[in-house]
Amino acid sequence: MRLPNKPPRWLGYLALALLALVSALPLLTSLGLELFLRHWLSAQGAENIQVERLRVNPYSGTGSAEALSYRLNDQDFALQLLRFDVELWALWGKRVHIRELTLTGVDLVARQTEEGFVIDGLLLTQAAAAESVVDAEAQQESGAAADYGDWHVQIDNLAFEDLKISFHNDDIGAQLQVQRISIANFSSAGSESQLHAELQLPSLDLPSDALNLQGGLVLDGALQLTPQEGGWQIALDSSVRLQSWQVQQDLDNSFQLESMDLKLKTRIDLAEETVVEASWDSGLGGLQIKTPEGNLGWSSNQSLQGNLTLRSIDDGWKLRLDSNSRLRDWQLQAQGLDLGLESVELALRGDLTLTEALDYRLQWQTTLGPLQLREQEGGLAWGGWQALQVKGEVSPAQLQLDELSLQQLALLSVDKLEPLVQGLDLKVELLQLALQGDAPRLSVAQVSVPRAQVRAERKKDGSLPQLDPFLEAAQRFNSGPETAPAAEVSGETEAPDAEALAVDVGLIELGPEVVVAYEDATVRPKFRETITVQKGRLKELQLQNEQQQSPFEIGLLLSNDATAEFKGAVNVLRPSLKMDADLQGYQLLSVSGFSREATGYSLESGRLNFTSAMSLDQQQINSKNHIVMDGVRLRAEKPDQAEKTALELSMPLDQALDLLRDGKGRITLDVPVNGDLSDPDISLQQIINKALAGAVTKTTVLALKIMLQPYGALMMAADYAKGEMGRVRLEPVQFAAGQAELDAVGLDYTGKLAEMLSTRETLSVRLCGTTNRGDLAVLGGRDPAQVAAESPLVVPDELQQPLHDLAQARSAAVRQQLLGGGVKASQLQRCLPEFDGAAKAPSAVALSM
Repeated sequence: MRLPNKPPRWLGYLALALLALVSALPLLTSLGLELFLRHWLSAQGAENIQVERLRVNPYSGTGSAEALSYRLNDQDFALQLLRFDVELWALWGKRVHIRELTLTGVDLVARQTEEGFVIDGLLLTQAAAAESVVDAEAQQESGAAADYGDWHVQIDNLAFEDLKISFHNDDIGAQLQVQRISIANFSSAGSESQLHAELQLPSLDLPSDALNLQGGLVLDGALQLTPQEGGWQIALDSSVRLQSWQVQQDLDNSFQLESMDLKLKTRIDLAEETVVEASWDSGLGGLQIKTPEGNLGWSSNQSLQGNLTLRSIDDGWKLRLDSNSRLRDWQLQAQGLDLGLESVELALRGDLTLTEALDYRLQWQTTLGPLQLREQEGGLAWGGWQALQVKGEVSPAQLQLDELSLQQLALLSVDKLEPLVQGLDLKVELLQLALQGDAPRLSVAQVSVPRAQVRAERKKDGSLPQLDPFLEAAQRFNSGPETAPAAEVSGETEAPDAEALAVDVGLIELGPEVVVAYEDATVRPKFRETITVQKGRLKELQLQNEQQQSPFEIGLLLSNDATAEFKGAVNVLRPSLKMDADLQGYQLLSVSGFSREATGYSLESGRLNFTSAMSLDQQQINSKNHIVMDGVRLRAEKPDQAEKTALELSMPLDQALDLLRDGKGRITLDVPVNGDLSDPDISLQQIINKALAGAVTKTTVLALKIMLQPYGALMMAADYAKGEMGRVRLEPVQFAAGQAELDAVGLDYTGKLAEMLSTRETLSVRLCGTTNRGDLAVLGGRDPAQVAAESPLVVPDELQQPLHDLAQARSAAVRQQLLGGGVKASQLQRCLPEFDGAAKAPSAVALSM
């Protein structure tokens, strides 16, 4: 048998050479790559190129680069570590498997020039980028683009640490520090991977807007990428923390956010249609926004929750939103005002269609907690409320408020003074505002104000301490430079007026606890009146219809149990009015101060009843007024003014009233008012002639004495001696000096008087509170003996009002006791309080029939 020939020796040498080449290939590849890198960097103009270690193994798919640095354009660039481990054989099965990719310590500087992008001093031309884009588009149009749907990507560990990225061009300058970004166990097959990111934005500058942004972000979450037919599904469940974010503009505008903690769940479907689903739960830390006009911010934690679904449609997107927000401790400072808002709760849900024609329907419900608006200096509180609740919805067609509820509204308050308005509750039901069409329309089903307190005060000098400071402040706010109207500046003609808003209100209700209290110190004694709106209703109000009559009904309770009622119909647009008015039991002493200033006479007592039938249309008024005054008594206090009044009437006023009294001591006037509203014609002569035709009779004391049995002994004998046949006095109710409380004797006396009056309803009693020297001594803190001996007696100005108030309090105490004994309010009249400086003047309430 013949043995085969030996292999050629050259074949062994070739095998050895190939083995050596295969063994040296990783080293040769690494050296070649390092030489190429050095040559390419040198060609770009880099200097001082240092590469401590660069290793690439084409067999195992691993490699690393350590301590790479160079200098270019007087700037140093460095890379501390780049390491990768890729399973190359997986590429044959359309799989990309990266076991490890680590990038550490990179300073990346990018800028945009006319030639293109420069990264770390290395030029990437726009032409090259444009060609690649053109080639990609051509490949897609030709159908030759690769189908990446069959590829599978898996990353065991991906980490970027200590990256500094800078970018600059003419419009933007940015710096970003990547402290760490890591992804573990990422797979496109659908397994869940862990994501972590720590980023810091030292600076983002927009020179054109003089804007600078900076802040930090930390993100931890789970990322899942799942292939689907025709696309992918991406799911992210993460927690994000924003820390110390600031936005600064021109040194005058700034935005500062201490922190924001956000839990975010997101799912994105990229298939035949794109669907984005997200839900969030976040807490916001302190926020401060500063502008030249003012500051806005809060200090406590805020809560934001919600979810949304965004779905692609043929020509746009469809969005569904459901969110809840809770914000606390808001502070707003602007134009010298401070606005404090304790809490805001907002629930918002709805659908939006984002196409060329925006369509949406949003429902919301919000509650605003205690709010107050104050001046930063001066102690002025413009207003505030305890709670505001609003529920409604909005769409392109209309804005609708299902319900608006405002509780404990207060307006215009000055330190140490009660607010002008406080305790106001307001409720609005079903408000609809049309937002489309040529004729805007506002309709309201019902507006109600069940309770409110209005307190107004006027000082002796005519000032309004609750209102004047706010008028002055408003004038300061509006005292800026005046500017010409836009049409005058530009020379353009003014646009035609838009069509007026049509307003329909079904029902407006006031009461039963709306109280208006007014004091006027420009007259003496002070005018005081308290009006309680027990019932107020206005129906079918239309502000665009000159023919529509709105029926109304008002019921008022005035001081001293007087009542007033108004019924009728009104059209405020025309204007026109038909009304019946009825005022009963009004005590004339309330307006004694005005009578004193106008006529020189103070009204000591008297009661007024008034009825009226009035119609008003197109400035023409026609009314019939019936006035009945009972028990009118005058006191002349200003001789000069009384004389002037006497000259105008051709007799003293008290004598004129005597002529008007009928046999029962009443004055009855029928006062027609007819004519143009700006100059009504009142037939005074007709009224006076009719009144003088009445018979004047006076009741004898004897008749009254018989009626008062068995209490006739209470009548004072002095009345007989004086011959005052027109009135009968009873023993006064005595009080201790400086006191307004009834003692045991006073309670017994008023009890007997109440028994008499309650069984004889035709009788009435006048209550006149008086003060004397003893009261003056107590209120002034002086020795009673010294005050009793003082001659002439001088009453200091500062004690005149307290003496007046003490006398009123005494008559009020007696009146309350009599009412409690069954006496009707219509039987009691209060007269003007009086200070009597005589030596033996009583400290009492004088009683007269």
